[in-house]
Amino acid sequence: MSLEIRNLSDITAPLATESFPTPYPHSLTATLESEPKEWKLDWSYTVTEILVAVVAVIGNALTVTVFAVDRKLRRLTNYYIVALAVADFLVGVLGIPFAILTSIGLPKPLWPCLLMLSTLLVLCTTSIFCLVAVSVDRYLGHPVSAQVLQGHDREDCKVSFKNERMNKRVNRKRKPEQPEGPWLGT
Repeated sequence: MSLEIRNLSDITAPLATESFPTPYPHSLTATLESEPKEWKLDWSYTVTEILVAVVAVIGNALTVTVFAVDRKLRRLTNYYIVALAVADFLVGVLGIPFAILTSIGLPKPLWPCLLMLSTLLVLCTTSIFCLVAVSVDRYLGHPVSAQVLQGHDREDCKVSFKNERMNKRVNRKRKPEQPEGPWLGT
């Protein structure tokens, strides 16, 4: 049994005449006449989002400003914190207004709506990854300050640090021991 296709329009003609529902509520050709005349705005949500945006913008702008002014703060860990502050600043400036606009159904055309939602997604994901970087850096990088936080005073930490350095010097001067065992052929 073989199917013979002589003309491609015989196959595609039924598809062109049928109307398929679009999976997206917004289309590229949406007009204002087909949209509802009233916008429903949840005021409690909007006011909360605006307050969060204002606090995020002010707090993170202050963080970046302090980092830029004070040169003593320019250490690797603080660069992670500034990256987090910049990401959260952008969430406050761009992400939250985009979230408010998309909650009321704006913009209507598909591509601007997708652009706004993907920008919001990228900004929030960047903020989360910066927070993970800060957490990993804090987890891996500060054994001496952890001893200070556990109640040891500064002199104890200095003594223990000097002992560690002295042990490394002594171990460097020793001749390394030769391992023995059946796996070496001895």
